[in-house]
Amino acid sequence: MKINLLPQELQQRPRRSKTTLIILLSIICAVVPLALYSLNLVTTVETLSSQRNALEARATKLLPLDGLLRERAALEQELRRIEGEPIPGQTRLLVYLDELARLMPDSLFISDLSLDETRFTVRGVTPTYALSAEFLKLLAGSEVFSAPTLSFLNSETGGHGFEITVQIRAVTAP
Repeated sequence: MKINLLPQELQQRPRRSKTTLIILLSIICAVVPLALYSLNLVTTVETLSSQRNALEARATKLLPLDGLLRERAALEQELRRIEGEPIPGQTRLLVYLDELARLMPDSLFISDLSLDETRFTVRGVTPTYALSAEFLKLLAGSEVFSAPTLSFLNSETGGHGFEITVQIRAVTAP
């Protein structure tokens, strides 16, 4: 047995074992990356939260402008209507009716018209089959209409009933 007679502060302390050192280093290697990741995550969350708050504050400041922008768009559309300019998203029916009246032979009578976004359908009565064919040719040469199709041609009292469907082209009013 050994007895150390040196004063306490000069005595050598027993060295820690290798296993204690390995355990301590393992704990440090596991805790330090986890702590750094957590710190990075908290910093990112705080940054995103502050950015969100800033954007919400800006949106709150811009909220009164939203109503003004809608009002401006409505006023611009009303101005276009007053000035007679084409309004985007609306069909200018008058252009198609003018072209139809220009192309229609004198002895042809129209009984029904229908218009949707892409087609214009004309029903009517003509005295001869030849006049129906002529009207079909005139529609085919039009700058406003395209792809005329004769849906039917029936013999009726007083003439021949017909239905012609044409595709409409996008045009702007003069």
